[in-house]
Amino acid sequence: EVELTSSERVGFHRYKFDKSVKTVYFNINLNKRNELIESRIFPKGNDKIEGSMVSKNWASARHLSFVAQFNSAILKMDKKSKFKNTDNIQAVTLTFDVSKTHELLVKVALSPVSEENALENMQKEIPHWDFDKTRKEAEAKWEKYLNRIQIEGGTEDQRTIFYTALYHTLIHPSVWQDVNGDYRGLDNKVYNSKTFTYHSIFSLWDTHRATHPLYTILCPEKVPDFINGFIDDFEKAGHLPVWNFSGNETWCMIGNHSIPVIADAYLKGIKGFDAEKALNAMIKTVNRDTLGLKAYREKGYIPADTEGESVSKTLEYAYDDYCIAIMAKAMKKDDIYKEFIKRSDNWKNIFNPKSGFFQAKINETFVEPFEPREVNHHFTEGNAWQYAFSVQHDIDGLIQMLGGKEQFEAKLDEFFNSESKTTGRDQVDITGLIGQYAHGNEPSHHIAYLYNYVGKPEKSQRLLRQIMDNFYKNAPDGLIGNEDCGQMSAWYVMSSMGFYSTNPCGEQLEEGRPVFANFQISSPFEFELKNTVLILTKDNIFDKTNTFNQRMHDEIVSNPYISKGTKLFKDKQQIELACADKNAEIYFTTDGSDPRLSVMKYTEPIEIKENKTIKFLAKHSTIYVDASKIASATFKKIVKDKIITLKNAPAPQYS
Repeated sequence: EVELTSSERVGFHRYKFDKSVKTVYFNINLNKRNELIESRIFPKGNDKIEGSMVSKNWASARHLSFVAQFNSAILKMDKKSKFKNTDNIQAVTLTFDVSKTHELLVKVALSPVSEENALENMQKEIPHWDFDKTRKEAEAKWEKYLNRIQIEGGTEDQRTIFYTALYHTLIHPSVWQDVNGDYRGLDNKVYNSKTFTYHSIFSLWDTHRATHPLYTILCPEKVPDFINGFIDDFEKAGHLPVWNFSGNETWCMIGNHSIPVIADAYLKGIKGFDAEKALNAMIKTVNRDTLGLKAYREKGYIPADTEGESVSKTLEYAYDDYCIAIMAKAMKKDDIYKEFIKRSDNWKNIFNPKSGFFQAKINETFVEPFEPREVNHHFTEGNAWQYAFSVQHDIDGLIQMLGGKEQFEAKLDEFFNSESKTTGRDQVDITGLIGQYAHGNEPSHHIAYLYNYVGKPEKSQRLLRQIMDNFYKNAPDGLIGNEDCGQMSAWYVMSSMGFYSTNPCGEQLEEGRPVFANFQISSPFEFELKNTVLILTKDNIFDKTNTFNQRMHDEIVSNPYISKGTKLFKDKQQIELACADKNAEIYFTTDGSDPRLSVMKYTEPIEIKENKTIKFLAKHSTIYVDASKIASATFKKIVKDKIITLKNAPAPQYS
């Protein structure tokens, strides 16, 4: 019989054996899953072993030290190593005599720093051998948080699903710091902090959407630790974390989504971190020149031939810019606000009014052929349908871009009622399909609520009940997709109570369809839900009457684009220009000069007969806003008699 429990940093094992068992073997193997760079295991007295390892897989250099203490003397230790260096021990088998006790207890303490720290963690957190005491203490810690939400009504299955979901949301982020304050920073050096607890395992691309907003309601006392850790990562590595795992930056997923987590906390009045430092870190992170950010700033979008997943990255960088803008506005930094609120409109530069979708662009031309169901490398774990509504910060602007509320509703109807089939490459994350909606992956999570924006909440409510009933089950395989560190469950926790953060850095909680007749949240902050608006009332922490989200939808003029014309041509061709903004006027040059100074207004197709670079921009003809970014397209004339024959059709999912 095996029983396992733990404190924050120490695992506690209890093994019970049949009375006929006299000798047992306990195996510790560090050479599992990850590539082992170095390792060591050695005895410490007759009842302890210590060890450490450095491995790489997802994390490039994962440091972990441990101490394992037994309640019985170790009779024998057999070592195993495939390395010539005998100090590099990968695994040991320990022999114990249990003929008298028929039981073996083991305490295993972990540390990201050293074996000495692991031992101190054990001595501070579980200095005794009372397994049941530790189990009860662990239960009490969990109950502290699980009891913060009390629900009434629903079926037994629904209540079990709810509290299982709540439990899932609270597993990560994880403490990655020893009891003495030591931790291993993002630069792989050891530091000490007495002012905050460093955490790791931040799946921010996923969790910024609902998990972290839930933390601000449920356990706001934890949020400053998370954000101070983000600032610490910036100071050590020069950027905010993207996907922090075991104190390593994995660069998994896209965007810089610690930014909405920080801004959301600040807007809700959560204290305990330096807002000036945080804002500075946010700005410097998005002003780097990596991962398409340079092109994004210069062109207002990311060209598909310069960076993979260009459409998704453009949309998510625009959202991060919005979060910087509203935090700056709250801090009364108007210049920063104006700069970044304009940048947040960059989503418009990849919108193709002809197709009604966000599309990849190469040479200022939307990539063809285009199939919105196709999963390809222009998108992150999705297709054009699943990213068609990824403008959480400006849904009203997207409605305008699509032609109004009727057209937006029709687009949603088509989305949810299309055939549940994708084309292109296989993507295991795309699960839980309702039409092209994929609840098993995060980009879809806000979309069922968008009927609220066109005055059709009943359509949202029908979908929400369908999702909650069909995609969350009281079963071992009860989730339709990857939990992703609590995001899948956080969606359910919020939605089953009847609200959701469609814009996770906004203040308006969208009304949904509650599963339960009543719920009560107890938190260190006092708050109330009033017309689905969250109001924190204690010490006047948060005032929902502010206007951070009130903004114009015409901060920029959309970039014009090439609507007809190919990069390579024979003889001559007609080049046509267009802009998603129907009121915009396009000015161009064909001699390489700056189109901002041009008097050549585009009114008819441009004929070219030789190599040519056309530079062009759009200006608004009815209201004053800044002109668009300068677009530049190059066309090359090829010799007539050159022929390329493709023996195989090119795979369209590759740019």
